[in-house]
Amino acid sequence: MRKVIALLLVAVPFLGAAQETAQPAPQAPPQYAPPPPEAAPPPQTAPPPQGQYAPPPQYAPPPQGQYAPPPQYAPQAQPQPQPQPMPYQRPFRQRDTWYIGFGLGSGNGRLKLPQGGTLTFKEYVGESPTRLVLNFKVGGTLTPRLLLGFDVTGLRAESTEGGVTAAMQINNYDAVLTFFPVERGFFLRAGAGLATFMYEVSASGIGVSDNTSGLSLLGGVGYAAWLGKSFNLTLNLDFSAQSYKNKSDAFGGLPESSSFWSLWLGFDWY
Repeated sequence: MRKVIALLLVAVPFLGAAQETAQPAPQAPPQYAPPPPEAAPPPQTAPPPQGQYAPPPQYAPPPQGQYAPPPQYAPQAQPQPQPQPMPYQRPFRQRDTWYIGFGLGSGNGRLKLPQGGTLTFKEYVGESPTRLVLNFKVGGTLTPRLLLGFDVTGLRAESTEGGVTAAMQINNYDAVLTFFPVERGFFLRAGAGLATFMYEVSASGIGVSDNTSGLSLLGGVGYAAWLGKSFNLTLNLDFSAQSYKNKSDAFGGLPESSSFWSLWLGFDWY
């Protein structure tokens, strides 16, 4: 019995060493590997159903070393301003579509009587007559060089001797064309229309008068100087002739024709 126990004591250590050599060597724990990157979902193009939230589309990162700005900051073309039409402005010192004017001056002329012969205004009314010319005109601007208007011109000569006053007056009512060769400055005038002639004598509060009518022709030259933007000061030299109807009168002195020249200053507003 003692021998068996001794053999067991000797054999047990050897059996433990054999088991230790038979066990496999311990292995190192496995290293952690990162999961593969997930593929970016494609951008959504269709709107989500009503009531559901759709996340914004994802964008692939730019290649390394290149910068791609986000879409909301991408430069956009600015709209070019459209040119606005300029309002019409009347040029400085240009005649408007219409005009009106007044004139004042003096003149002289001659009368042809039915009995023959001619008389000056001085011979017709007396010594040292006062001669006054008045003009009024209104019309329109056809072109920058051409005006068409209506003129009224009156020449009156009056003389007083020994308490007797004698006066005569010629009135022209003419359609007149005014032409500016260079649009300003020098101009030409021409017109035609109706004419009237009046003669009157008065003494001690008693007077008699007579008149006749006919046709008139007008021609003239002048120069217009600008005063500011809309006004012209004009110097006019006109010549006109009248032809009257044959008529018997109380004095036997009504003319059958007349003619006169006039020099006057005009003030015209355009």
